[in-house]
Amino acid sequence: MRLLNKIHSAVLLAGLGLLTGCDQQLTAEQETQKQQLIDDLLNNMVFIEGGTFLMGDFGSGHDGKSTLPYSIGKDNKFVHDVTLDNFSLSKYRVTWGQFNLWRELTAQPLTDRYLDLSTQKEIKAWQESTQDNYPASADWQDAKDYCLWLGQRCRLGKRLV
Repeated sequence: MRLLNKIHSAVLLAGLGLLTGCDQQLTAEQETQKQQLIDDLLNNMVFIEGGTFLMGDFGSGHDGKSTLPYSIGKDNKFVHDVTLDNFSLSKYRVTWGQFNLWRELTAQPLTDRYLDLSTQKEIKAWQESTQDNYPASADWQDAKDYCLWLGQRCRLGKRLV
């Protein structure tokens, strides 16, 4: 019974570590880099006041003249009101330097996309597009994880996605 409790405890602690982002023990230099990353993010945020706006396919007769849809997409909706709360948005896109630093700080390897682009020999521009000051190209899950990690460290209380 005691062994079973120890196993359950070990599994629970391992799972908790995975859910909290697996922050490794950072060096003093990495702590400084992490704080600089957070400071840069906060300094680049722009406040946007919430409000209500129209969203949808405006070609659906909304203006009293148009009768043909502007888009043939099946998931388009008729014009409707959308209301957003106040929010903040970064003035700049996340760079490869910032994104790769986050991956290093969270003990994650470089993404396959980054490795593919950075080792591209045939098309030089693709290789150049992975320099530290170029905008990062991330899939949705990586972008979400990055924003959640930063949101927790910035103590904003909400996710950044």
